[in-house]
Amino acid sequence: MKFGLLVILSLLLGALAAIFLMDNNGYVLINFVGYTIEMSVPALLFVMLAAYLLVRLVVRIWQAPSQLGEAAARGRVKRANKRITRGYIELAEGNFAKGEINKKNLCALCASVVSVFEVGNKKGHAPVYPGRGLFM
Repeated sequence: MKFGLLVILSLLLGALAAIFLMDNNGYVLINFVGYTIEMSVPALLFVMLAAYLLVRLVVRIWQAPSQLGEAAARGRVKRANKRITRGYIELAEGNFAKGEINKKNLCALCASVVSVFEVGNKKGHAPVYPGRGLFM
C-alpha cells in the first residue's frame, strides 16, 4: 500500500516538475466581475491546493472543541469503568473494605455516559437502539 502511494506521489511530482520545466506551461485567465487574474497552470494548481488545505484547517479548528469534549468524555468513562471493575474484583476476592464501589465512581460513570449521549444528540447521530428516537 505504501509503495503504491509512493509511486503515485512520485508520478504526480514528476508531472508537476515537467509542467514547470516546459517553455509554455499553460496560461490561465480568470475574468470575474471586472477583476482579471492571470497566472500559469502550475500556479493555479498551487493556489487551489493551498485553498483546499486552508479550508480543511479551518474546518478542523472549528470542530476541535467538540472532538476534545468527546475524547474527554470517553476518557472519563474508561477510567470509571476501570475503577468499578477493580472494585468488583476486590469484592470477588473477599476484600470488602477495598472493594466497596463508592458512589463517586458510579456517579462519574453515569455523568460521563450522559454527556456522551448529549453530544450524540446535539450532532444528530442515529440512536443506539432503533425505534427509541434520539439517545435516552
